[in-house]
Amino acid sequence: LVVCGIVFLLCKQRQFFITYRHGMHLRIGFVGAIYAKLLRLNSISSVTDSIPSGRIMNIASNDVERFLHASNLIMFLFWSPIEAIGVLILGIHVIGLSFVAGYGLLLLFVPLQFYLGKRFATLRSNVAAITDSRVNLVSQAVSGVRVMKMNGWECEFNQRIAKIRGHEMSKVLKASRYKALNESVYFFSNVAV
Repeated sequence: LVVCGIVFLLCKQRQFFITYRHGMHLRIGFVGAIYAKLLRLNSISSVTDSIPSGRIMNIASNDVERFLHASNLIMFLFWSPIEAIGVLILGIHVIGLSFVAGYGLLLLFVPLQFYLGKRFATLRSNVAAITDSRVNLVSQAVSGVRVMKMNGWECEFNQRIAKIRGHEMSKVLKASRYKALNESVYFFSNVAV
């Protein structure tokens, strides 16, 4: 049993390393493509004025990061159903039909996790929109710092940025709570079964 655990650990870590490396290549490629596109758009002012800089920064940092995480976990999309069927067959063979009751209880938690995952994704997209507006406001403040200083608008801009940041952090906190609840359901379902 210990040898199987060691072999599993070594193989799984190697697989994670390879997929993480591929995800990093994807991430670097997409950031490079965004950068190259920005360099081409820079000469056409009407196009770049319609795209807020906060949105571009958000795409380059947050959205591209998802490819890195997805590359690590995409293999579970294919292996999980096969593994679940194998565990069901092996459990029935070793324990008997009572294993089906525990397995059914485990499957009852799946819709709850899907719901929590959807709520988390919705909140993350809301956070992304708020972050876009905050980064855009900060970019405007930085580009117009001379005018802002001359007219004494520092406090007003600081208050606007702090208000947007507070709204953003409340959404981030709510999304983190959903993520934590989803993780706790995941770990609790193993103990409950």
